[in-house]
Amino acid sequence: MKDNEKAKKHKERQRTLKYMSVGMNMIYTLCTPMVLMGCLYYFVIEKKFGRQPVVFIIMIGLGLISGYYSFYKLVKEIGK
Repeated sequence: MKDNEKAKKHKERQRTLKYMSVGMNMIYTLCTPMVLMGCLYYFVIEKKFGRQPVVFIIMIGLGLISGYYSFYKLVKEIGK
């Protein structure tokens, strides 16, 4: 009986870790493009052309759209 309980707990732990892994992957998928676009703005545009908040908002918006598109592809792939 103890072996059966251990196997059941191990299986449940593996399933939990799998879902946590997928969740973390989704968070990275959403956040990475926004951070990259923010860094691109800071290191390229702000240094060369000065501070332009509208351009910053546009670039973060592009990062958000890109992140959601990648998120959509990831969810679609997981659903298969």
